[in-house]
Amino acid sequence: MRRVCLVLVLLLLAASPAAAQTLVGDRVRLNTGPCVESSGSGTPEGAVTGNICDTFHRTDTGQTYHKISGTASTTLWISWGSAWVASRKMAIARSSRPSRSAACATIR
Repeated sequence: MRRVCLVLVLLLLAASPAAAQTLVGDRVRLNTGPCVESSGSGTPEGAVTGNICDTFHRTDTGQTYHKISGTASTTLWISWGSAWVASRKMAIARSSRPSRSAACATIR
């Protein structure tokens, strides 16, 4: 019994630790769905063919684009780094301003 435990401990100590794995490629397709992840420089609009649900990551600016319509086409990519962010900033700015009635109440 002692020998078995000793051999087991030695095997565990001798085994190399698991290293992190890096996936390298231009496009990644997950087996669980039809979505494809890809990357490159420049906008995908008019240049990258994709389907609804595909994602494109710009390597030159860090923006992320999602394909919102069309099948096997190069159009209708929307950037999460532009209009969406700007609309959220506007919504936050509007919600943080005091209302007119609140401003009047503090003056009286």
